[in-house]
Amino acid sequence: MASERYERPQIGKWMVPAMFGPWLSMSTAASLYAAFGPEQRFIGRWGVWAIGMIAGALLATVFTLIQVLVDVLLLALRQRRLPTGKAAWLMAFGAPFTVVGSYALLSPVDLYKYGPWAIVGALLAPMILAAFGVRVVVGPRIDPSLRVSSK
Repeated sequence: MASERYERPQIGKWMVPAMFGPWLSMSTAASLYAAFGPEQRFIGRWGVWAIGMIAGALLATVFTLIQVLVDVLLLALRQRRLPTGKAAWLMAFGAPFTVVGSYALLSPVDLYKYGPWAIVGALLAPMILAAFGVRVVVGPRIDPSLRVSSK
């Protein structure tokens, strides 16, 4: 018999990084862009920072929702546990940077000629891929002996 027992993680140890990590990440990205990004013609760096913080807050809200749904889905499918501790903070803080990086490579606004759904898809697809990718690659696995078979 196995001497290990499954212990349910405390929801706060998962929820706090999941909620605040993307906000911190997007705020950092907006601040770095305002401080070191290109000079804008009509608005100063404070204007760029304010617009970046508003856009970052909206993106962080959507990314937080996607990330929480991915975590719950992977837990329901018994593939991954809810991330807690330092790993949860790293995943919640690092994944939005990959999303922002993908926006730098291919701006969703450049897809305006394909319609508004193309822009929405280009905004959401990197978020979903980053959330799944980080969770599947780095997320804590569920012990196979604890998985329930569907027989």
